[in-house]
Amino acid sequence: MSQANINISKMNISVVVITYNEESNISECIESLMAQDYKNQYEVIISDGKSKDNTIKIVEKYIKKYGNRLRLIVKEGYSQNQSRNIGIKSAKYDFVAFTDADCIVPKNWLSILAKKYIEHKKNDPSLAGVGGANIPPINTENNFLKAIGIAFDSWIGSLGSIQAKPLDRDKKVFSISCTNSVYNKKKLVDCGMFPNYKQQLSDDWILGLRMKNKNYTLIGLKDSFVWHKMRASPKKFWKNMILYGSVRMHAIKTHFKENSTIYFLPLIFILAMISSLVLFIILKYSIFLLVLAYFPIMFLYSTLLCLKKKKLNLTLSVFLVFLILHFGYSLGELYGLKWFFIKDQ
Repeated sequence: MSQANINISKMNISVVVITYNEESNISECIESLMAQDYKNQYEVIISDGKSKDNTIKIVEKYIKKYGNRLRLIVKEGYSQNQSRNIGIKSAKYDFVAFTDADCIVPKNWLSILAKKYIEHKKNDPSLAGVGGANIPPINTENNFLKAIGIAFDSWIGSLGSIQAKPLDRDKKVFSISCTNSVYNKKKLVDCGMFPNYKQQLSDDWILGLRMKNKNYTLIGLKDSFVWHKMRASPKKFWKNMILYGSVRMHAIKTHFKENSTIYFLPLIFILAMISSLVLFIILKYSIFLLVLAYFPIMFLYSTLLCLKKKKLNLTLSVFLVFLILHFGYSLGELYGLKWFFIKDQ
């Protein structure tokens, strides 16, 4: 197929979903994927790391229902990015889409991705992929999850990440999320696919860097989103922020020049907090307590966000999200300094 002349009537898609112990999520994910209104051919590939729970049995049940539209590949001991690469290699179509097992996709998810890919491909032959945001489920009863959505829908919560805050217009971006994206398969393979790390280490960001080094472009979309269950408790959200901060420091170590200065802000934040409090204890100068103004400022900001969303009852939850987001990610970066003393394999 000539990529220059591709049109939406020929854009068949392989959707790759990676799983490991996702029995509580995989049914809703598969059901939403199989209910797509997409008019062209598409398949769904579940790339599983040999789950220990009932994930594989659940997928096999759906295979009996949907036949070869749904495939299962099981490889024990594979990381997230390695499982995605297995899915890419197994894809039978020229385009590969990604979402996660804890996501539910709208009925027109593939239709929008394909339409937007064709639209932007006409103006940019180097286009490799398009993708959008992931947001909390609209019908969730979990107030903490609702609070995450409110916090992320702000610059202080998202720091400009299209994964967290939906865009107000389509635009070129450095990377797109593995929860909501479609790529040209040949260009995925050409750039080396996802990094072959044994653990989660800025997978989609490094893929974006590889795309950039091949002079390919990626477009973030205004109108594309998936519902993501995220980490629906403070404890799980905290652990996730620690992880994200740590892997960001790994990316800074391995690709220092490619990292925007914005990624250094969390480390500066936590070092300023710690050093100011230490200096106050030692020198007894109250000026060092100015850093504590962060807390009333963030509470006021949380209140204003909730007023705007008409969700004033979620103010404390949004404030808690910001505390976990900022301190968790910052401490994760501090912890991630270990990467500078560990030799990459």
